[in-house]
Amino acid sequence: MKLLQLYNQSVGDKATMLFFALLSATIVVVLYIRRSATSTSGRPSLPPGLPRRSFGFLKTDLGMPAWKALSILHEKHGPVTSMYRGRKLIISLGTLKAATDLLEKRGNIYSSRPRNIMGCIHILPALFWNTHARVSFRSELMSGGMRGVNMPYGTKWRNWRTLMHAGLGIQATGGHELMQSLESKILLNDLLNEQDPAAYVTHIRRTLASISMTMAYGRRVEYFGDPIALRFILSATGIVLNDVYLVYFNWLPSSQPGKFLVESRFLQWFRRVPEAHRKIDTKVYMELLSEAKQKLANGETETVILRKALDKQTEYGLSDVELAFGLSAPFAAGVSTSSTSLEIFILAMLHHPHIMRKAQKDIDSVVGPLRLPEFEDLDSLPYITAIVKETLRWRPLFPLGIPHDSLADDVYEGFFIPAGSSVVWNAYLISRDEKLFPAPDEFRPERYLGSAKEGSPSDSEELDPSFVFGFGRRICPGMHIARNSLFIIITRLLWAFDIIPSKDSDGNAVLPPIALEDFVEALAIRPRPFSYIFRPRKDDQGHSLITQECKRAREELQMHG
Repeated sequence: MKLLQLYNQSVGDKATMLFFALLSATIVVVLYIRRSATSTSGRPSLPPGLPRRSFGFLKTDLGMPAWKALSILHEKHGPVTSMYRGRKLIISLGTLKAATDLLEKRGNIYSSRPRNIMGCIHILPALFWNTHARVSFRSELMSGGMRGVNMPYGTKWRNWRTLMHAGLGIQATGGHELMQSLESKILLNDLLNEQDPAAYVTHIRRTLASISMTMAYGRRVEYFGDPIALRFILSATGIVLNDVYLVYFNWLPSSQPGKFLVESRFLQWFRRVPEAHRKIDTKVYMELLSEAKQKLANGETETVILRKALDKQTEYGLSDVELAFGLSAPFAAGVSTSSTSLEIFILAMLHHPHIMRKAQKDIDSVVGPLRLPEFEDLDSLPYITAIVKETLRWRPLFPLGIPHDSLADDVYEGFFIPAGSSVVWNAYLISRDEKLFPAPDEFRPERYLGSAKEGSPSDSEELDPSFVFGFGRRICPGMHIARNSLFIIITRLLWAFDIIPSKDSDGNAVLPPIALEDFVEALAIRPRPFSYIFRPRKDDQGHSLITQECKRAREELQMHG
């Protein structure tokens, strides 16, 4: 009898729980419908675009990548357009003026990030893979909200930005040039001695990984299979090796009834993978931080970011774990993006050999055959600087940028932008603005040079594709270091090598595709793997110079720890 009573009580409890669950769900639906139907009389209208019931983002209802779909909407509706992803309003800015007006001039409103509890974010692959994995390195579950790039606007993010600017900002660029120069000398030697063209990309990525890790932790990546570096790469890029497709679970506001249905850990099957990765990340970052602290205490290394972070740790209220995650930023942001930019440069040279020859002629006239190009040659090589700029513009890595989030209601050009909207800047469309960049689909470095400058930017700004690094307070703090890495590596590659197409079995040159539609689609794009050849353009004396410079570079890096 007692057992029967317990059974009946259990059934009753379950029925009660089911009733309240259904009631909560009903309340959520009713509130959602009422909110959707709330009159907006007296307010300006939202920017035109896709109807509210369109639920696509990475792939829209138009069946194409978001950057392309939004570009079509801009052609129809103008510089500001909108679409919904579930309940989230996405505002797309399609001109440099609109992006500057909102993201820079109204930075007090548009400097936050959308909340991303866990989302399917496709990002660039890890250092040692040519495959493309689905990852979510920016999500709260994956990082505990400790990655600065995705922090909402507030004190913690401002402190993180201060640390990054101290170590990566324009004032810090000179302090990294020696290390960038030494690593690129080693790269030349590695490429000169590499017999397998398919391995070129691994040498390029090792170089960029070593530059980034040295900046953050004072630790080089000396060889391709460095196990500690490999573990860090897996953590910093957030690779999800089992290719689990993650979905957003941040559609239900915390103020809504029924939130417990989503936040109940029993129902949150989706937490297991990212939380397991966060444990791995934390272990790796803490080990690297501990090693860097020890080396700093022993006088074996000196990194501006680490020194500044340790000096400010107490003032900023940072735990060791938060500090460790913060220091991973240069690596997580820099390796894949810079390596992709170099791949795009190589694509451009394969398809525009006349530009390569012109650049080599300039380099030879300034540098000659008896030494390598140096940073001191930068002002004497404006055509190389123009090639770097055009590489960044020609195929922008983030076609829709990284979303900002609006903190307050706003009105722009007669359109209402409600608080909580995600605001993206259509970098692809800006890069194709014929008023700024005539013949935008052409790779044309001359557009940035002297009397050949094209477009009509304002009197206070130079024609420059810096918009690819972001806007306002969220602009990439390492943009100047990234440009320096591209300059020294590109200049030395062109000094040492011709970049030529591979050949098929019949001896015909094979040019890889360059259309953006042929790239791997993700939050950040990249070319699909392609083949090419670095053909040495120097004689034995030049080869000997590269070997000697590599040896000296290794010795100097050893001395610097």
